[in-house]
Parts: sequence; structure tokens; C-alpha cells
Amino acid sequence: MNEGTVNEEAGNKNAILSASKLITRTKVSPKLCHLEGASMRAAPYDIFRKDLLGTPVWMEAVQDIETAKLRVTELAGRSPGEYFVFSQETQEIVSNTAPRLFELAV
Repeated sequence: MNEGTVNEEAGNKNAILSASKLITRTKVSPKLCHLEGASMRAAPYDIFRKDLLGTPVWMEAVQDIETAKLRVTELAGRSPGEYFVFSQETQEIVSNTAPRLFELAV
């Protein structure tokens, strides 16, 4: 493993940790999960896409990890990029796509 690979891996881990910290600061109000007397639960998994600067952009929420992985595959097929799934229960990233390096056309 060369120095560039080590630095890239460290950068990816730091980006994921930063995204995790940013996401954990965002909480859903219990009032938003209540609709006309019926109790609703917030979806336990959030899907994010990293923008060009590496900032997480929320895409959607889903009920289970299998659906999350399927949706990430579908979203990446339509708009390639780096996606990850965040668990509201564990407050951790539970699935992510491998970062891709894109060449810019000059």
C-alpha cells in the first residue's frame, strides 16, 4: 500500500465521520411523527449522496436496510456518485458505496 492510498483511505474515513457527526445533530421532532391521533414512526434509515465537495445531501428515508440498499443501487444507476445509508437507531453509517474517481474532460 503506497502513501497516496493510505492518505485517501484516511480521508474517506474522516469524511464519513464528519458526515456522521453532521447527521447526528439533525433530529426529527416527535411532533412531526404524529398525524391526527395515529402514531407514526420516522423511517429508521436515511439515504445520503455526497456532493462534489463531499457534503452529505439527504435523498430519502426508508423502513429497512434491504430497501435502502436497493434504493442506493437504483439512485446510483440514475445519478452516479457516492451514497451511504445512515441508521437512526445506531447513529452510524451502515452501508456505503465505494467512492469513484471521475476524470474531468478537458
